[in-house]
Amino acid sequence: MPFASFVGVSQHRKSILLGRAFISSEDITSYKMVLSTWLGDLNNVRPLAIMTDQCDSIKAAINTLMPNTVHRYCIWHIFAKLPTKLSRVLDGKIAKAEYKALVLDNINVAEFERRWTDYIVKYNLDGRDWFYKLYLEKEKWVPVYLNDHFWAGMLSTQRSKGMHAFFDGIITRQSTLKLFVQQYELAIRAKFEKELEAEYRSRCFKPKCLSEVASEEKLQACYTREVFEYFQVQFKETVPL
Repeated sequence: MPFASFVGVSQHRKSILLGRAFISSEDITSYKMVLSTWLGDLNNVRPLAIMTDQCDSIKAAINTLMPNTVHRYCIWHIFAKLPTKLSRVLDGKIAKAEYKALVLDNINVAEFERRWTDYIVKYNLDGRDWFYKLYLEKEKWVPVYLNDHFWAGMLSTQRSKGMHAFFDGIITRQSTLKLFVQQYELAIRAKFEKELEAEYRSRCFKPKCLSEVASEEKLQACYTREVFEYFQVQFKETVPL
C-alpha cells in the first residue's frame, strides 16, 4: 500500500517527520484527504513552500488546498528520466551533462531562456512533448525561478526517501497492524531522542569563531551549532581570513 510522508528540516539540519499516511490510491481524492488531515493537525497553517515528486494528482491537490504555497518539483526525479527522454539523441551523455549544467548553473532568467532555446534547437528536441511540458512548468523546478524562496538547501526529495529507508529497517511487509503501531512509536521516539542529543550538543559545545567580525559572533549566539558550522563554510569562501 502506498504512503505519503511529510518531511522537513530541523534547526540542526536534520530530517524530521512532520506526518505520514497510508493511502489506498494515488489519485487526487486521496491526496486531498491526506493534505486536508495534515493541515488540520497544523491548525490549518499552510507551509510557505513544499517540494514533491512531479505528479499531476499531487499538483491538483496542492492547488486546491494550498493555493498560496510555492510548489516545487524534485529535480532528481526529472534528471533521472533524462537517459530515456534523450534516447536516440546523438552524443546522449554530453547532452545529459549539458542539460544539467543548463538547469543548475548560477545564471539569471534571461540567460536560462536563451540557453534553453539553444539546447532544444541543438539537439532537435522541438517535437518531444516531455521537454515542452517541462518548460511550461519551469517555475516549479528550475532553480533560477525558485531561489527567492527558502528551501533549507534542498533540491530534491531525498530527505523523504531517507526517511522511508529509516522506517523500512524497522517495519516490514510481514508486520501486523499491532506490531506496526508499536514499532512506529519506537522509531519516532528514537528520532526524538536524536533531536534532543543534537540540541544538547548545540547548546553546550559552541564552535569557535573564525574571525573578529562582530556579525559572526552574533550569529554564533543565535544559530544552532550545525547551522553555524554551515554558515562558516560559506563565510570562509567570501571573507579573507
